[in-house]
Amino acid sequence: QGMAASAGLLGIYVSDHPVREIAHVIEGARTISLGDADSFSDGQAGWFAGILTSCARVLTKKGKSMIDFTLEDLDGFMEGRLFGNVYQRFESQFHEDAVLRVRGKVEVSDRGRKLQVLEVMPLSDDGTFSRPPGVLVIHDAHGRFNEPAVLQWFKDLVPRFPGPDAVQVEVTGGSGEKKTYRLPPETYKVDKASHRMHAELREVFGAEAVHEI
Repeated sequence: QGMAASAGLLGIYVSDHPVREIAHVIEGARTISLGDADSFSDGQAGWFAGILTSCARVLTKKGKSMIDFTLEDLDGFMEGRLFGNVYQRFESQFHEDAVLRVRGKVEVSDRGRKLQVLEVMPLSDDGTFSRPPGVLVIHDAHGRFNEPAVLQWFKDLVPRFPGPDAVQVEVTGGSGEKKTYRLPPETYKVDKASHRMHAELREVFGAEAVHEI
């Protein structure tokens, strides 16, 4: 009894860990166990999986939002931080008791070991980890979508890179105003992370024309 209580204070559940029922899913989703956290080296990277036992939104000195969290699996736990562009993409997935698969990098400093998040996959209803749908944003600064040949090229491009993500086009008009269009999802669904698709889009719309949200 005393051992279980003291272990609980340390953040380790002993008998009724909240992810015990899906232990096989957690173990299959990770490449690194948090039970080895004390030996992680600076820059070590891989996939971690577990439950968020704490999650706090904080502001940096510059007024930027970030999240400090604790990720715990059946073997151990580790504190981490979500910030920058990754915060913008995955902030909605971070709340207490969320079960996540996290690609991260270990940062060792005088403050100890922290997990820096690079990518997040929540546990879906079907019991698998998959990244949440996002949006591919294309900046059309020169009105290329008004050209029939370019529009047809784009319609032919989309089916080659199928995925769960929506497409948004931002068009800059002659007077500098921006208009944003969300393309019909029944026709335009892509894999926003496809490097090959990014490369082809940049060739037509420019080097800074494509990003993901």
